[in-house]
Amino acid sequence: MDAAFGFLGAFVGAFAAGILNWFLLDKQHKHAKELQDRQFEHSAKERQLAERATHGNLIAERDAIRADRRVEWQHEREEWELQRAAERQAETVREQRNLWQELHEVAPRFWATAKWIYQKKLGLYREYKSTGDEKYLEDSSPEAKDTMAQYKELRDRLHKIHAQILDDKLRLATGLISRIGIDMVETNPMFWVESTSFYGEHDPQFLLYPRVEQLDEMLGELLRGGSTENFEIVEDPFEIPVPR
Repeated sequence: MDAAFGFLGAFVGAFAAGILNWFLLDKQHKHAKELQDRQFEHSAKERQLAERATHGNLIAERDAIRADRRVEWQHEREEWELQRAAERQAETVREQRNLWQELHEVAPRFWATAKWIYQKKLGLYREYKSTGDEKYLEDSSPEAKDTMAQYKELRDRLHKIHAQILDDKLRLATGLISRIGIDMVETNPMFWVESTSFYGEHDPQFLLYPRVEQLDEMLGELLRGGSTENFEIVEDPFEIPVPR
């Protein structure tokens, strides 16, 4: 009987020990799994943070590259604009020099044709007044027609040149020469002979010739690389300019 109770006690003890051992093992397993899960979660967070950091670095690097490209593009654009401005300035200088050279050739010829026509018209009008003819007749000779055609061509060229001149004093001088020359040719000679107020009784030849000479000096100065700064332009067309 004692042997039976001893066996039963041993069995119960062994069973209890097995249950306790299983419980401890299960607890250890759960603890190990929790530890593993925490480690995995921590590793996942670290990977996520690393990925975010890498992504952030990539974005920052991309933004830096874009910023560098913008700076480089802006620099290239500024250089291009400076180059274009220099090219436009050089082209403007070339165009102005061409205009000065053309004006240097046109102005004296304009003055010469205007003077010839003016003197011819004035002579014919005075002859008409002295003879008492009923009708004033203009010169219809081939020479007069040819000179008038030259005058009109030179007048139109002078207008175009005047519109494109950038130098203020040169443009003013050219405009005055054009105005006086046109009045000499296209005004009825009666006003030059009989009016006491037209052009202040000045002979337009004496108003125009000094201006043509001054224009020639200005053009020579400009074509030599100088300026018109020291030239004084008499703006009143009825005032005779004083030579420098």
